[in-house]
Amino acid sequence: MTIRALYEEELDRLQENLENLAKAQGEEFGLKVSFHYNDEFPETVNHKESADKIRSAAKAKGMEVVEVKEARRGSEDFGHFTKLTKELIALLEMEKSTRKSIRMSMTSVMNSLNQESSCSRN
Repeated sequence: MTIRALYEEELDRLQENLENLAKAQGEEFGLKVSFHYNDEFPETVNHKESADKIRSAAKAKGMEVVEVKEARRGSEDFGHFTKLTKELIALLEMEKSTRKSIRMSMTSVMNSLNQESSCSRN
């Protein structure tokens, strides 16, 4: 069974509730119940500092910035990286006709970020 939630606290509660339900059903019907977990993924949360830097650099280069209101599950394993450093997931959408200029703009954005400060890994 795969269980998912946006936040680790919600996932922990969901997991606990499912375990309790399975144990109760097992006890009622005389079944042995066991649990095994693999591929656990922590929540993916952008660090505010990193998001502010990307937003500022993109706007300075005249790029449109669209804030996504709802979470997207583009990379479930990315949450592991956010436990180690100030990471951020940003989606870049483009039309085929503008691919070259967008690529150049993103290079400019990344160069601007590198010039502003070096990324510290905490």
